[in-house]
Amino acid sequence: EGVYYLVFRNSSAFEQTIVFRLLAFEDAVSVSLDSDFTVEFGDSARESRLYRFAATESQYLFFDTQTSLFNASSEYALFGPDGEKLFQSASANDNFKNIELTAPSSGDYTLVLGGRGTTPSYDLRIVTPEASSVAALTLGEPVRSEINELGDQDTYTFEGSAGQTLWFDGLLGTATLARFETLKARLIGPSGREYFNTGTGTNNITDTSRFSPLLTSPVRLAEAGTYRLIDDGLTDRFGETTVGEYGFRLLDLAEAEITSLDTDITGDFGVSGKETRLYRFTATAGQYLFFDVQTLENP
Repeated sequence: EGVYYLVFRNSSAFEQTIVFRLLAFEDAVSVSLDSDFTVEFGDSARESRLYRFAATESQYLFFDTQTSLFNASSEYALFGPDGEKLFQSASANDNFKNIELTAPSSGDYTLVLGGRGTTPSYDLRIVTPEASSVAALTLGEPVRSEINELGDQDTYTFEGSAGQTLWFDGLLGTATLARFETLKARLIGPSGREYFNTGTGTNNITDTSRFSPLLTSPVRLAEAGTYRLIDDGLTDRFGETTVGEYGFRLLDLAEAEITSLDTDITGDFGVSGKETRLYRFTATAGQYLFFDVQTLENP
């Protein structure tokens, strides 16, 4: 308690104009969880807004920005009951999208949102999704289920070994250069390392932007132990919310079908026309190979 001084220093050779406000956390607007509210950044579209909400320890929260990312340019930060900063925007291009948090303690949390001069307002909801369901995953077996609410998660676990090589086979959903109509899948290792983050409608396991999906490469596990494959919904860069059905398989390259060179291979992509097939053959260094696709029929 006492007198505080706020000092501004002009480091340039030119006269500068300063316009600012000093906001108190105790004056933050109280908002309810699972309720929509509109954030307005004032006439300049640069003002900050403080919001306060109550959460309990270990409560899972999903910050659902419902406005298109292109129209929701803002700076943001969240502070816990003890004043600790839990997350913040990393750069001018870091937008407030698909942020998830498990509350570290019970109490009041303060969310700070500030405009960047481009967007006067956008809509937000802090969702408390249902607890994540957990099920065992058998490699090679198809999985199909659904996410009913943005922020809900389904978790699948399996035992992996160091050096094991896997391929994510997305079976349900469509992906185009414009946007994904798909849910999100993440593979987390025993140490917490994220091995991939992709759409469940694609076979892409390295493009974490969920934009311009391209078939790339398998993932090689670096540790032994229990792995978690987590499926949940997302809001893409166009502001489109994706929930609903998903389907996938996680394939082990060690189980690829063995084939011989100079021998015809006949296969199919399953009933859905989206399944991946793995084949393994032996070649020598410097050997020239030609892949002759003799027929290609749509199911």
